[in-house]
Amino acid sequence: MTGMPNDLSAFWMPFTDNRGYKAEPRMFAKAKGMHYWTPDGRQVLDGTGGLWCVNAGHCREPITQAIAEAAGELDFAPTFQLAHPSVFRLATKLAEITPEGLDRIFFTNSGSESVDTALKIALAYQRSIGQGTRTRLIGRQRGYHGVNFGGVSVGGIVGNRRQFLSLPGVDHLSHTYNAEHQSFTRGQPEWGAHLADELEGLINLHGAETIAAVIVEPMAGSTGVLPPPKGYLEKLRAITRKHGILLIFDEVITGFGRVGAAFAAQAFGVIPDMITMAKGLTNGAVPMGAVACAEFIHDGIVDNAAPGIELFHGYTYSGHPLAAAAGLATLGIYADEGLFERGAALAERWADAIHALRDLDVVQDIRTIGFVAGVELRAKPDAIGARGKAVFHRAFDDGLLVRATADTIALSPPLIASEADIGEIADKLRRPSSPPPEAARGPAMTTMKVEGGCHCGMVRFEAYVDGPEVEVLDCDCDICRMTGYLHLIVPDSKFRLTEGQRDTATYRFGTGRARHIFCTQCGIKSFYRPRSHPEGISIHWHCLDEGHGLTAKVVEFDGVYPA
Repeated sequence: MTGMPNDLSAFWMPFTDNRGYKAEPRMFAKAKGMHYWTPDGRQVLDGTGGLWCVNAGHCREPITQAIAEAAGELDFAPTFQLAHPSVFRLATKLAEITPEGLDRIFFTNSGSESVDTALKIALAYQRSIGQGTRTRLIGRQRGYHGVNFGGVSVGGIVGNRRQFLSLPGVDHLSHTYNAEHQSFTRGQPEWGAHLADELEGLINLHGAETIAAVIVEPMAGSTGVLPPPKGYLEKLRAITRKHGILLIFDEVITGFGRVGAAFAAQAFGVIPDMITMAKGLTNGAVPMGAVACAEFIHDGIVDNAAPGIELFHGYTYSGHPLAAAAGLATLGIYADEGLFERGAALAERWADAIHALRDLDVVQDIRTIGFVAGVELRAKPDAIGARGKAVFHRAFDDGLLVRATADTIALSPPLIASEADIGEIADKLRRPSSPPPEAARGPAMTTMKVEGGCHCGMVRFEAYVDGPEVEVLDCDCDICRMTGYLHLIVPDSKFRLTEGQRDTATYRFGTGRARHIFCTQCGIKSFYRPRSHPEGISIHWHCLDEGHGLTAKVVEFDGVYPA
């Protein structure tokens, strides 16, 4: 199993609090089926399908074997004026499961590239049929369409747009979520179809003759799992068709069985003009995306073009041989194992398990649809996202991978999940979301709050000790610089012992994580990774003077539940 790297500085991590992560790194070293393993051998149940992409489970042999064989036979082939057989086979297989009529496939390398490709195709189509004034694009608030300039522009996540320029001629519909009318919804909420009528308002404002396309996620995933209200997508389809506007569904998340059918368009019974996809196309094994286009769009561009290249767009790795092999193997698994149908069959059991968490005081709302769930926590007024991040960390430490988007915990397990896996996900979520029992908090102790951190200053601790003598060491050896930890050294004599247990002490930690590590270079023994314990978190303390170990019970108060 791959060990921890000795330097974390070179890799600039995407969508990551780099300072916080490198002060307290969490890593995976291998994966199989429903689980990851950390470099130290700890098993973590995958509650998110990687990043919404591992729908068939990890390291499936047909996929890994197909990739290996492809790599040994044809490592790369250009698809500019050339091609290779497997990319045509994949396009044909993919067209068999996309909605009827959306059978022209343009390959990309990611969801972001798929979105920008679809937007460019929309503009090219309108120009090709003599509608060159149609250059405006309509997105939606709380929409996520990747991070390229087109996707960021039509997207509705403020943080993604604030630092960068947006394309001109872009407008946005309102998002579809309303807590008052839609809380604790299973499936599509009853309230909200009327919100689609806003599109008529934008058409009246800008003129239909200026609008090329509308792009929405059938279910908004990255902003908290927001299912579409009943009738909403149908209204968008009717309005766009009435005014000659193309409708694009971004199904990078919802594609490949996530909401009860191959694509959400089929699950909801609304067929757009284009579908963007990625993630589950190759089960996340090799980067690949695609756009499925209606024939009339393809023909409108190709048939109306002058001789030569019809669409001046593409990527070096469009339809890469390894990605095509992975895609073919992945589609084979989906079909052979009936995973789309399996996801649909598990939806009710899934909703029951996740909605059972609504009795927790910290839970503000729960939304489930298909094999997806969003558990929204009550945000701390002065720290939006803090509770979501805390649950993400504590669940990981307890052996469960979840995704935190602000204060919503998003869940999307692989479609191979068993009912036992579903139960384990719910049970593990309940533990980090609930305060420990009163008995686990130990006796009252004198509080000394030690703040600080090795190099980055991000780690914060509160230690309950019997007396003021706490020594804070900032070690500069290689292993300590790698982890970036504050070393909290509390003399053995300053522990308040629980009655009847000689080597037991009670600690209270803030937003930091206690970890146990023995530095062979400097000889300092300190806290490192905690383990789950029925009464809190069990760790090991090594006395600086004598080197003997004693067990301590740790109770975390990190803002996951109301203080």
